[in-house]
Amino acid sequence: MFVGEQELSYRLALSLLTNSVKWKFESEDYTSRRSLASHVQELLRPPNHCELSEEEAMHQWPVLALILGENG
Repeated sequence: MFVGEQELSYRLALSLLTNSVKWKFESEDYTSRRSLASHVQELLRPPNHCELSEEEAMHQWPVLALILGENG
């Protein structure tokens, strides 16, 4: 996989994960976010030369923080 393809794959995976999370706090929401914790761990290791824009980071990092915070 080429560097450009790695970066695109990373951005798509990050976007898919963060856009699938609901900011609701019912039992099924916690369960759903719990199942994403291992994926978040992988997304915390972006490919080399992949930098998120400020807008991307402002939207996506709070979602990752919510998932990690709930899962210790």
